[in-house]
Amino acid sequence: MNYRKCFMKTIESAIDRLKNSNEEPIKLLTELESIYNQAKERQKQICPKCEEWIKMDLPTDCLCKPDYCVRNENDSILTIWYEELKNNYHQHGV
Repeated sequence: MNYRKCFMKTIESAIDRLKNSNEEPIKLLTELESIYNQAKERQKQICPKCEEWIKMDLPTDCLCKPDYCVRNENDSILTIWYEELKNNYHQHGV
């Protein structure tokens, strides 16, 4: 299994744990923090193709989810669920 497929399985597993877990929130947040941080970093990146288009003052098409783009939908899903759990956890007096 190549690195990208392996990593995507890790992201998918993390998303599943965030959505369906009965684990202690602090334990889950701690265990998934590095995966969350990696996803946030990837979301800041711009793929080489988009960099070329930006230099030419052309629009980028990351929303079309091209294969060459470093951003992916699972990163967005993971960060949303992680941040929601973290916010809910902190709102309840922790």
